[in-house]
Amino acid sequence: MEGLSSHLKELWEEWELRVLVLLSLTVQIVLIVLGRHRKYRPNLRLQASVWSLYLLADAVVIYALGKIATRLAQMRRDLGAAAATAGLDPDAQMIAFWTPFLLLHLGGPDTITAYSLEDNELWLRHFLRLVVQTVGTLLIFFQTLTGSELSVLSLLIMVSGLIKYGERVYALRAARSEQFRDSTLDPPLHCPRILEEYILKKAEGYDITPHVVIEVYKVNAGHNSEADENLTSSVATGALDIFRRLCGDKDLLPEGMSKRNRAELALAKDLIDTFRRLFTNLVLSIKERDASLLILQDKSFHVVFRVIEIELGLMYDLLYTKAMVFHHNRWGSTIRFVSILAIGMALVLFSLSDKDKYSKLNIVVTFLLLSVAIFLEIYALIYLLFSDEAACWLKDHRPAILDFVERVQPLYNRRRWSGSMGQYNLLSFALKEKHLRCHQILESLHADRKVLKFLYRSDVKVKDFLKERIIAYFKATSEKEGPSAWGHRGHLILKEYKKWDQLKWSIEIGFDQSILAWHIATELLCHPKDPNYLERLPYTEEHVKNNVKLNFEMSMRLSRYMLYLLVMYPSC
Repeated sequence: MEGLSSHLKELWEEWELRVLVLLSLTVQIVLIVLGRHRKYRPNLRLQASVWSLYLLADAVVIYALGKIATRLAQMRRDLGAAAATAGLDPDAQMIAFWTPFLLLHLGGPDTITAYSLEDNELWLRHFLRLVVQTVGTLLIFFQTLTGSELSVLSLLIMVSGLIKYGERVYALRAARSEQFRDSTLDPPLHCPRILEEYILKKAEGYDITPHVVIEVYKVNAGHNSEADENLTSSVATGALDIFRRLCGDKDLLPEGMSKRNRAELALAKDLIDTFRRLFTNLVLSIKERDASLLILQDKSFHVVFRVIEIELGLMYDLLYTKAMVFHHNRWGSTIRFVSILAIGMALVLFSLSDKDKYSKLNIVVTFLLLSVAIFLEIYALIYLLFSDEAACWLKDHRPAILDFVERVQPLYNRRRWSGSMGQYNLLSFALKEKHLRCHQILESLHADRKVLKFLYRSDVKVKDFLKERIIAYFKATSEKEGPSAWGHRGHLILKEYKKWDQLKWSIEIGFDQSILAWHIATELLCHPKDPNYLERLPYTEEHVKNNVKLNFEMSMRLSRYMLYLLVMYPSC
């Protein structure tokens, strides 16, 4: 038994560093793919996987760097004076050559720099880690690789690693709340309340500098709902259709659809500076609100929701990915080109070098590290090329390239959100309709409530009927009462049905209490488990009953969505 244990220990010591390096590489591959998918997939398992990998990525790299440093130090102690003259053996030098790759992995994939907004606030921690790990990598380089054939290759990978990690730190810093707010245009001084505050602050001695707000212009993004649906249904999406589009078959992508998609993209880009202010707690002026309404009021619900989808996608990229490095930094593309060039040169030089003195397993691991590093860079470039931010730039500067991009992936076919909304049913939670086998264990750990909160969470698809009714409501409300009515909780419907005196208390209490009260009332009146509620309606026409059924479904889903926001995101 002791012999077996000793053998396993020796085997692990031989393979430990290889396993750690390959594990770090695997995490990078999976994370760059899943990091993109979490943008439009609300799957709880996917979110948990991305969160676990996001935390695991840095931990594995730091642990592997520590192990490599410890192993090399032990080798130098064992060799004693011989290590200073002859240096370490070739395989030890190969292990030292893996260190810059771990620095490269710390830079993380382009598709996810932060899992949550709170991660952006930790940019300084990553900056200090960059300094520490760079110093550690340089120490290993000078102690082990000086004069080695791998020294030049190590420097090339180190340059790429510093660029990648520097990009991550820059993206985190640019997306932190204070910096993001400072980079957002201030609201114009047209609103009396803002103007009054401006005058008071200036009188108190503050240095106030008003900014000029970019005026958005009206783009003809289409307003015919029926035509919009026909165009969408006529576009082919299969792999064979992509090949046919690349060969020049324009029938598979109607010109009207392409123009409309680009107009929607331009419209969203014009509105993004106003839209991003909502994420920084800055005040929107009345002029900006009315301008946004004017631009969208004559558009169909298809167009309005697609514009909002594009805006949300652009905001996601700015807050959670490295998009800020490329689209808001003139040096972003240049330094990325240098990074790719450095890795490519390292791969070529290593392929041409004499490798007979190295272990075959170590050579395989090194080739994997170099090949996958190039693959991840190419993947990141493709991801960048097919982003909406790149499409906005290409539309104005390189339309021919955008034509090619659209042949591969039309703008309409890009997934920017899940197409679903969260749901939470308070009555189901109160009646404990779902059970966990390990409930007692969770209860002893005081984690039962947190787990149950996710157990009763669900998602439903946002149907066109719901989108159409929402946009119709906003348009009708604006025409009757003006945009100021949007700030009220439901007084219009209570007055319309003459229930103001009986139910006005439900909108005068706290907002969270109001959501709960209306949610319970909606669940009691629109409960889907009653199979005969349609038969009891005082209508005979089938289409009227179907319309009532859709209204009940819409009311129930919106009610559960509001409760979902209250339970899952109470601080928002």
